[in-house]
Amino acid sequence: MSKVSISTPAVRSNAIVDFYNFRQMIIPLLIRAIYIIGSILFIVVPLVTWLNGGDILSGMNNHSVRYNPPHEFAIDTGRQVGIVFLFIVMVVLQLIWRIFCELIRVIFRIHDALQSLDQKVQNVQAP
Repeated sequence: MSKVSISTPAVRSNAIVDFYNFRQMIIPLLIRAIYIIGSILFIVVPLVTWLNGGDILSGMNNHSVRYNPPHEFAIDTGRQVGIVFLFIVMVVLQLIWRIFCELIRVIFRIHDALQSLDQKVQNVQAP
């Protein structure tokens, strides 16, 4: 006796239909580009703010509140503290941004894994 296998017709998905029915997610495709753009911005914006004389702590321009040392060899400790604070802010922003983007990727990977499990269960239940 020969075995007769019943196969289900292959369901072809249309990318546009999947997109409009929210079966195809676009954020996983874009998250890398979004991460790179955000990383660049979190480096450039604090640097530009600091180089333009802005007070990093308050975000305000402090050109009118300059300290004039009594002699030319005085050390401007405020500017040194600003540089250290700038680098701390940039590192912390990069870490927070990386964690946020990784969390988004994990959520979408969980979604993909659940879809894969759902398809396997449907294939097993189909005679």
